[in-house]
Parts: sequence; C-alpha cells; structure tokens
Amino acid sequence: MLNGVKSALGGNEFGRTAVFAAGEAGKILSKYRKKGVTAQYKSTSNPVTIADKTSEKKIIGIIQKRFPGHEILSEETRSKYDGCPTQNYLW
Repeated sequence: MLNGVKSALGGNEFGRTAVFAAGEAGKILSKYRKKGVTAQYKSTSNPVTIADKTSEKKIIGIIQKRFPGHEILSEETRSKYDGCPTQNYLW
C-alpha cells in the first residue's frame, strides 16, 4: 500500500517525512489492533482510542523533530494553530 504513496511523495523531504511518520504510526496502530482497544467518546458519534492518541503523538513528534518551525493541525492533540497560520508550513 505505501509503495505507491512512497513513489508519489518520496521525492522531497516533506514527502519522505510524511511516509515515514505514517509507517511509524501504522506500527503502533497494528500493535493496538492485535491487543484490542476500548473507545472513549468525545461526543455521541466521535470515538477516540489510546491507539489514536499514541499514533498521532508519534506523527507529531516526527514532524516536530524534522521541521521544528512548522505548525501542525491534528484531531486529538491541541495545537497553537487557530486557523490563521503564522508559519509558511501547516501539516
């Protein structure tokens, strides 16, 4: 599955970072899938699991390490991004 994505995105550092982060998050999600997880609900039809939070944290950490000045908008983790980017890059 990632081979096609690697070809499309792998030509620059942004693409390589995205593919690497996705792969690392995928490893985390696979481990949790084998264990099984219980969902908590942020709202009636909006579940979140420890697998979601852990994999997202991994992705954010990888991006921040490689691109410390970039902003990140994510589903589970609060960020400084308020809809008006202050940097040139928003993930």
